[in-house]
Amino acid sequence: MKSATDFLNVPRVATGIGDDVDFGLRERVCDQGETAVGKCGAGCERLPRADGHGHGANAQRRTRSLAKHEGPDGRQVHAESLHAAKYGDAGFLGLRCPTVGSVRAEDPHLHLRRGGVDDEERSVFAEECGQAWHRGQETLRPDRAQARSAPESGIDRGMTLRSLPDSFNENPSANLTVNIQLNNVSDTRKSIVVTLDKSEVDAEHQATVVEFSKFAQLPGFRPGKAPANMVIKRYAKDIAGEFRQKVVSKAYQSALKQENLEVLNIVNVEEGTIEPGLSAAITVTVDVRPEFALPEYLGLPTEVTATEATDAEVETVIEGLRGERADFKVAERPAQRSDYVKLSYEGTVDGQPIADLAPDKQIYGKVPQTWEEVEGTNEGVIPGLGKELNGVKTGDKKTVTITFPAEFTAVPALAGKTANYAVEILEIRERALPELNEEFFKSQQVDSLDALKSSVRNNLRLRKEYENQTAQRRQVTEAIAAKVDFAVPQSLVDSETQSVLRQFIEENMRRGVPQDQFEKDKKELFAGAQKAATQRVKVQLILAKVAEAEKITVSERDIDNFIYREASRSGQKPEKLVKGLTKDRDQLRAIQQNIIFDKAVDFLVSKAMMTTAQPKA
Repeated sequence: MKSATDFLNVPRVATGIGDDVDFGLRERVCDQGETAVGKCGAGCERLPRADGHGHGANAQRRTRSLAKHEGPDGRQVHAESLHAAKYGDAGFLGLRCPTVGSVRAEDPHLHLRRGGVDDEERSVFAEECGQAWHRGQETLRPDRAQARSAPESGIDRGMTLRSLPDSFNENPSANLTVNIQLNNVSDTRKSIVVTLDKSEVDAEHQATVVEFSKFAQLPGFRPGKAPANMVIKRYAKDIAGEFRQKVVSKAYQSALKQENLEVLNIVNVEEGTIEPGLSAAITVTVDVRPEFALPEYLGLPTEVTATEATDAEVETVIEGLRGERADFKVAERPAQRSDYVKLSYEGTVDGQPIADLAPDKQIYGKVPQTWEEVEGTNEGVIPGLGKELNGVKTGDKKTVTITFPAEFTAVPALAGKTANYAVEILEIRERALPELNEEFFKSQQVDSLDALKSSVRNNLRLRKEYENQTAQRRQVTEAIAAKVDFAVPQSLVDSETQSVLRQFIEENMRRGVPQDQFEKDKKELFAGAQKAATQRVKVQLILAKVAEAEKITVSERDIDNFIYREASRSGQKPEKLVKGLTKDRDQLRAIQQNIIFDKAVDFLVSKAMMTTAQPKA
């Protein structure tokens, strides 16, 4: 069976879907629209990083400024300013083997364990391509020649790298000492002040100038032979930007290494003054993974209901199906249960019109005509009004007393109040149910009453099974969260709060709730969303730890299954979804994170202790 990525009719590695899980390949297209390519001694194409460590417009300007240089095979390739200068020909991060496809060398993203090439994949690559991989890896990252292969839990893919450019996570170019002060802002937030003295700053500046000098093309000089002062003058802006990034990167990486921090998110960076000839002080505020002991998570208690449908439940569903196809005829008699009454009403509270108490909610104050079900299963707009209509006749006028609930969010001004409604009955209609005959059976796609009952019974069983699964997932997450208490990172809570609010508003707008209603209730909405977000982040941190303990990972099959489900749900073609994910790496990482959480919850449910609740008499 084809993988979803096969629909693109290009090698799977080019889609970036499976590779983000397994390899994380990135290809870079230069500003001239061509992929920069070279060849290694083993015949493997080297591909520069997608970001080129140039970070946007600066990289494009720098690429245009630097000369093309000749690759090992004699072809012209575009020089990548930072990596090509810093690491020479081995500076190209990607290696493409004609036999086994493309693989990316371990890059700075792995500081937060976002994936990499494991030992087995590396050995296969080396066997197919000589020792090209190991040579490039050791030259490229001599201090990190062994890529991590730890499974990535959802929380492990923190937001740090979305907040800052990739070079912020580079290894420092020089192994110099720095002064690091760690301040505890809270249990999960740290402020790191890194001070580099004048000599260290000057060394970084000198290293940056040397890198640019190697490929600088100035009139009258061969590449790499121009005087440093002329290079500084010609590329002053680019050198200054690269220099600042190197100093900040060095400060951050030195702090992580010395303090052994598990950073989930970079909250703020204060660079201060970074200039040659001066010392530099960089302050980085980060949120870190909270420390807590994973509680016992095997055998969590869950309760489910019996999935077999009773005869009474089947009859109720069949009556509901008949009700959906019912006719409503005018009734010349007093209203009975399930009848519909057409009426008008006007309400007051202590003699004051409700229309004045809640001018933006006229439906609760005065309505010239509406329909209300007599003793209906579901409450109407006015709570309890339908229960007061049994026995009324057309033309009747009566006063109905209604007490609103203590918490009535629809109209807070009416919460806990007792209102009097003057009601006039305009018309009564009775529900005429269709006969259980051949015509009705055909409308339900069955040929007999027994077949209808069998179909209803099966649907009830499936619904109950789904409800049990949902209930068990909720119960295990609530149970494990109740077993441990710890502070959660505020930046994660803030981000999740916005997600909860956005989801809530979108759902309610689809139901017809006006936009101005959210503005009126924004304080209550925000407080509720923040509470839900805090619990959600806590559960996610626990699930990430469970996934790590149980070695739960995201496979390519998981990604493919998601694509097929989403394509079926949205009606989009799989290849269109794949194309969108290749362009939106953040969305892909979010999908991987959700898959990790879902698989961790499924694991907890599979190990839970289940009891079946006895049906109520």
